[in-house]
Amino acid sequence: MQNNFEAGRGALAMRFENNTMAFDYSPVFYFHDSYGFSSEQKQAIVADCIAAYKRWEGDYDGLAIKLNIHPSVTEKKRKSNVRFLPDQGTITTMVPRSLIWSPRRCCNVYYRKHDMHRMFTYVAQHELGHVLGIFDAYGYGGHFRNKFVLGISLEKIANGLLPEASFDLTPRDSIMRSGTNVTALEARMILRAWQRGRLQLYCKSALTKLGGEVFGGKI
Repeated sequence: MQNNFEAGRGALAMRFENNTMAFDYSPVFYFHDSYGFSSEQKQAIVADCIAAYKRWEGDYDGLAIKLNIHPSVTEKKRKSNVRFLPDQGTITTMVPRSLIWSPRRCCNVYYRKHDMHRMFTYVAQHELGHVLGIFDAYGYGGHFRNKFVLGISLEKIANGLLPEASFDLTPRDSIMRSGTNVTALEARMILRAWQRGRLQLYCKSALTKLGGEVFGGKI
């Protein structure tokens, strides 16, 4: 396996040693006023997020993940990297910068109100996967179901650009698809992301043009 190394800086850094990826992550949480949360409610939500993040920890066929998390809350949106924002049309929770992921800059996470009901069962844990350097396993056509422009199916275009990974590769309950299960595949993909400094993909997609790399299964 890869020799020991360190990568990242600022809010997210990783040390790989003794087959363990030890991350130091400093999420700075911001809550838009529309949520109306008290200080105690904010701290409770932060604690729930940390618990969700911690579900990434474990030993995956000899490759371990450890998370040292140092959370804080700010009233200044520009100082945050985890933002709870109001709903805006059909815009969903996302990590936009993950499309051009790099270990040299921690990605911001943007949560939306309509995802709060599933935040701690799936969403918070899933979005951290993007922060750590891996892309979605599900196809993006679902975001455009039954939507057409000039008679052209946006669902079909989206699935062509950002297709779904094979279920043989990653099961239905995997964390980057629609479940909470982290497998050895995700662990290896994260390590490769930090080795190579490139977003790791389950399958070929338009993101290869932006520097993403289809994970080849070898470390």
